[in-house]
Amino acid sequence: MAYGLGNVIDRLGGLNGKLSEAGRNLSSGEIRRVLLTRLALGQSRFFLLDEPDDALDARGADLVMHLIDRPDTGALVITHSLALARRFDEIWVMEDGRLIQQGPPSTILAPGSLWSARMGEELAA
Repeated sequence: MAYGLGNVIDRLGGLNGKLSEAGRNLSSGEIRRVLLTRLALGQSRFFLLDEPDDALDARGADLVMHLIDRPDTGALVITHSLALARRFDEIWVMEDGRLIQQGPPSTILAPGSLWSARMGEELAA
């Protein structure tokens, strides 16, 4: 089933199952999977995503990348996840609403870079 929704659909009683108002009977990860499926089935060619892998397991995070890594799409992704940031062509580092650094992950995340100095040990993980 698309984007890991098989278990969710089964738990809700099938495709005709009931969703509570605002999806209250779904976990935050399940809600993200529903939204990702809607994006994948739509005609969008550009995505603006804020912390898209938040509340997702590794498989869910891979599904996010599959969605936005298609050759006919582009994405602007806001994330604090270094693992996710490393997967993109370019990183923009913002501070206090200003762009302070931009470039490929190999430059931005390199030891001795401005971002590396600010993040310290988190980059080593």
